[in-house]
Amino acid sequence: MRTVPRLPILLAGWCVAAVLAAAPADTVVKTDGTVYEGKILEEKTSWIIMEVHKGQAKFTIPIPRVQVKSIVHGQGPRARSQPAQPAGEPVGPGYYPLPIKGQIGIDVRAEFLAEALKEVRAKKPDYVVLYFDSPGGSVQEMVRVLDVLEAARKELRIVALVRRALSTAAVLAMACPEIYITPAGQIGRAAGPGPDEQGQIVPLTSAEQQEVRRRLPEVARQAGHPELVAQAMVDPKVEMCIRVQDGKPGAFKGRGGRVICTKGELLLLGGRDAVDAALAKGIGDDVATLHEDMGLKGWHVVRGGGWYLMTRRAREYRRKLEQARRKERRDAYMASIAPRLEELKRRLRDINAKGKDAERRKAEFIRRFDRAVADIRSDYRADLREAERHREKNPDYADRLRREAKRRRDRRLEDLRQRNKPEANRIQKQIKRWLQEKKLLIEEREKLLRGIPK
Repeated sequence: MRTVPRLPILLAGWCVAAVLAAAPADTVVKTDGTVYEGKILEEKTSWIIMEVHKGQAKFTIPIPRVQVKSIVHGQGPRARSQPAQPAGEPVGPGYYPLPIKGQIGIDVRAEFLAEALKEVRAKKPDYVVLYFDSPGGSVQEMVRVLDVLEAARKELRIVALVRRALSTAAVLAMACPEIYITPAGQIGRAAGPGPDEQGQIVPLTSAEQQEVRRRLPEVARQAGHPELVAQAMVDPKVEMCIRVQDGKPGAFKGRGGRVICTKGELLLLGGRDAVDAALAKGIGDDVATLHEDMGLKGWHVVRGGGWYLMTRRAREYRRKLEQARRKERRDAYMASIAPRLEELKRRLRDINAKGKDAERRKAEFIRRFDRAVADIRSDYRADLREAERHREKNPDYADRLRREAKRRRDRRLEDLRQRNKPEANRIQKQIKRWLQEKKLLIEEREKLLRGIPK
């Protein structure tokens, strides 16, 4: 059989690898100056999915569009540059995004937003875009955040993009004069249930519902939103429909059109219904492309640390809250087992005292027994010496004395063991029972301590 030469094949493989390695890579430059080289796998409206090459390693990362300054496609001689935001030449007005994400009162707090808005004011953007994705939360914190938003509206143009704004988060979204909503977004049920501090969805108390019902119509009126929509979000007795009047859709009481809210339920608006009800100005996919729905030719993100600040403060607060909850659970558990631990401590103290007494009696018994054994052996040695004195004159007599001495010694030792055996057994049983009871008490104590919440 003919052998195929391997060297040309290997050389050909190396040449192909060299050509592939030399092929121009795609390059993405972020707004913070970070440069990624590799292969762009997919380009979406909001994200770029890129395979990044680092030495021999490859890994895939998503890069948000808002963080991209420019893209250079390096596929052969047709390489082209697609600047998303040329350096020094920002496109259109500037916007500053901030998150209203997570639970009101935990992830979103007035001091977090106020701290971020302090930097926003220094940057002087044309728009502040609040991205809502919240199930609601604390009514008390909602009131404090409303105060921060009311002060910010005097200086900043605030736009809300709503993915989810439920319960108290709906009130905060309604405080923004311009509302846009994602295609699958939801806003409403302002007086409806929201998460408690443990994250469980629970109904608002009657006092909290009353506060939301008082606040929302006022907030809607100040922000220029339909008060009827606000009323339906807090009052289950209101029925609402959408119908066209004077060529424009709008929200009306009753059932004279497309019903969006019946009696017994609170109004919850989806994307298209929110627009038709004249609450949302339009539907937007994400923050980066929201300018298209706002009628702007383009806009650019104003770089700053506000978004990171709010998310970091939210993580820190949640971590501290969880630590406090763990301490509370631990303290409650320790309080519940404290009486039993004290009882176990007392019993262990008593058992240890009994154990020490048993050990003392055992040591005393062993000393007495050893002294008695020593006396018997001393007498036996004396008998042996007496027998040896007769060895020269009468060896047979000496041997008889030795045998009698040995029998006497063995008899005395056996008698000593029999007389002391009951006491020895009693002491040994006491020690064994003490050790067993001590072991059980220690195991119970360790089981209780293992149950301490982590």
